[in-house]
Amino acid sequence: AGTKGLKAAAAKGLPVIIMEPLLGGKLANVPKKAVEIFKKAEITPVNAALKWLWEKKEVTVVLSGMSSVKQLEENIKYSNDTAPLTPTQHKAIIETEKIFKQSYKVPCTGCNYCTPCPNKVNIPGCFAAYNASYANGLITGYQQYITSTSALNSKNSLASNCTSCKLCEQKCPQHIQISKELKKVTHRFFLVSIVFRK
Repeated sequence: AGTKGLKAAAAKGLPVIIMEPLLGGKLANVPKKAVEIFKKAEITPVNAALKWLWEKKEVTVVLSGMSSVKQLEENIKYSNDTAPLTPTQHKAIIETEKIFKQSYKVPCTGCNYCTPCPNKVNIPGCFAAYNASYANGLITGYQQYITSTSALNSKNSLASNCTSCKLCEQKCPQHIQISKELKKVTHRFFLVSIVFRK
């Protein structure tokens, strides 16, 4: 629903709880171009993302998943930083959005609601590798794809195993046309598909 949905909910007096404020961790590991932009703006990508949400009066609470004590400490530090985003930092967010649109072709957050796949496709893993191949280079994407799909195993979970049953699409909160996007993943990593297809 985005900002429009946020404002509509707040107008009705509904509390708004933000899930996955860092896009499933993607905003903690932004493409290299974006890292430089945030350095110049003197803010980390994570702090910028959280501040951007915290500054919106319509937001009731932000749920940020953390997987280490370091991440917890960083989030506590950021929550205590009450200074508003500067114009330079706002500009950095806008510039990074453009980079993300170029780098992250599939808006998958890795929530796993689409799983399990009846054909054992690791849908979030396929999309993460596909996006990484644009954000961090094709070799990185290939490495991630081979690892996340167990390509070397006879019981692999490659994108090419998709039969377009579309059961996953009924469960996707991002409304991604998963079967269509998996075809693009197969095309991107065609060498893996040719060598290791079931």
